Parts: sequence; C-alpha cells; structure tokens
Amino acid sequence: MYENKGIKFNVVDYRDPETGKLHRFVTTLPMTINPGTITMLYFKRWTIEKTFNNTKSNFKETKA
Repeated sequence: MYENKGIKFNVVDYRDPETGKLHRFVTTLPMTINPGTITMLYFKRWTIEKTFNNTKSNFKETKA
C-alpha cells in the first residue's frame, strides 16, 4: 500500500498465465479482491474507454 497526499492506493501486479506478460495496475480497490479480478475489470474498462475515444474521433466530436 502506498500513500500520496493522504490518498491510499495499491499497486497490483498480475502476470498473464498465457502470455507471461506482467501487468501493473494502480487501484484504490481493497487488497481482498483477487488480482486477476482487478485485471479483468481494468481490461474491460480500457476497452470501453477506447470505444468511446474512437467513436468521438471518428465522428469529429468535441464532447462525448
């Protein structure tokens, strides 16, 4: 657990068993949550964020 300006956060390391690639996530989720679950949530969130970004870019939108 780390703390910066009164905000506590955790750094979660997760090694993908299929690729062997190490992923590192900064989170405020409790450490009782499995690192694999945190990884899945972050990957799904990233997919959603990229979809919004691509849609905004493709349609030349200035606001989402």
